[in-house]
Amino acid sequence: MILLSRIVLFLSFLISLINIFKFYNWYSKKTLDIVLDIDYFVKNGFELEKIYSFISDFKIDKVALDVKNLKGKDVKFFVILKFFSDEDYDNEQIYRCFDIYKGKVFSLIYLNKEEKKVIPEIKYSHQQLFKHLSYLNFIKLNFENFFNYRVLYPFRSKFSLRAFVCDLSLYRNNFLLKIKKAIKERSCSIIYIVPSEFISVEENLSIIQQISKELENSLSKKFVSFSTINFKVFSNLLGIFLAVFYPLFFYKKEFQNICNDSIFYSYFKINFLAIFLGIIIWGILQNYDYISFEKRIYGIKLAFILPLVFSFFIILNKKDFLKILFYNIEVKDFFLIVLVFIFLAYLVFRMGNVSDKFILVTEIKVREFIENFILFRPRFKEVFFTQPILYCSIFLIKQGLNLKNKLFFCFSILSVSSILNTFLHTHTPLHLCVLRSVLGSVLGLFFGVVYMRLYIAFEKVLFCNE
Repeated sequence: MILLSRIVLFLSFLISLINIFKFYNWYSKKTLDIVLDIDYFVKNGFELEKIYSFISDFKIDKVALDVKNLKGKDVKFFVILKFFSDEDYDNEQIYRCFDIYKGKVFSLIYLNKEEKKVIPEIKYSHQQLFKHLSYLNFIKLNFENFFNYRVLYPFRSKFSLRAFVCDLSLYRNNFLLKIKKAIKERSCSIIYIVPSEFISVEENLSIIQQISKELENSLSKKFVSFSTINFKVFSNLLGIFLAVFYPLFFYKKEFQNICNDSIFYSYFKINFLAIFLGIIIWGILQNYDYISFEKRIYGIKLAFILPLVFSFFIILNKKDFLKILFYNIEVKDFFLIVLVFIFLAYLVFRMGNVSDKFILVTEIKVREFIENFILFRPRFKEVFFTQPILYCSIFLIKQGLNLKNKLFFCFSILSVSSILNTFLHTHTPLHLCVLRSVLGSVLGLFFGVVYMRLYIAFEKVLFCNE
């Protein structure tokens, strides 16, 4: 069994190295382009020709607008046409527009204004329209954060691009930071700019020009993808398998040797092994479909929870389980259990990209302050929770192998799961995942030491009072 696990890990490592190389070969020359949503300008009385003349010097050659606003014969710009599920269209007029803009329609977007988790099917009348247009080849735009609409794409597409919606109404003060993160951290290829309705046309144009100048030297309008050694569903299962079971193997081994090593050695050894395993998993899961948001990885939350569940079976023995079984739960224990479940629910909820409305304003400001200096901001749950728990659990285990310390050590495997969760975000470049995890480990150690000293001081006060 041990030999088989090593063979699997070695083969996974080789595949990972090849895929990492292929990713960075793509990343160095990936598509990066700007799309400007111009419906705002049309609603404010600007004619298309006037808008085109305004933005012709902004290095922007792609605009998005409601198909009803598509008028004129100007073909200098590529267009992304927006269809709304609650509106009806004059199909004949649209067909004529397509004839006029033949070869210039970049993509189509079908939008549902109702914010529902499940996007409804395309209306029958719209299906007829799209069926007529299905002979055309469009680039599929996959929006990762379209706030106001649910987006449905009406066609199959051979090529898709991950798009970041830069709504200037939401990101008026920090739009450059958001764009930088989208490009560098989340590998977005399209920056889709939506003008703000709360500022003047001139102010919008000034911001758009600023964005264009900021990205001017980075724009790449070639549509490039990459292929990796990927076995589709099996690769997904293998990545999750590695994330769930291999931490348990080295966690059990480390637990057996923990009394012989120093606290800091054990702490950094566990973190190093977690980062190394994370690199392998990141490489195994590399797939352009994940990068472009065309498909998603399944089992990420399970990979976070299952190691904790199984850790009790590899750390605790039969006597420990019997003690738990016959333990007389008191009121304070009940509140502790509830607190632990709330803590776990919070960690699971905060996995992935959570909307800002679910995050404290103070945390958002701290995030932005840090990200203005370094892009690879550490995960706060690692710095303040999971990594300090790891340090404190190692410290307490060295004081004695009692049941409570063992249980605490079991919970500390969340530090490993959190690191691996970082590497399961395969759209984030590997070097940022590594730097983020290293920084989280170092800062987490600092807070772990602080928490442990506070705990010792608190115990001394209680002891003196007794």
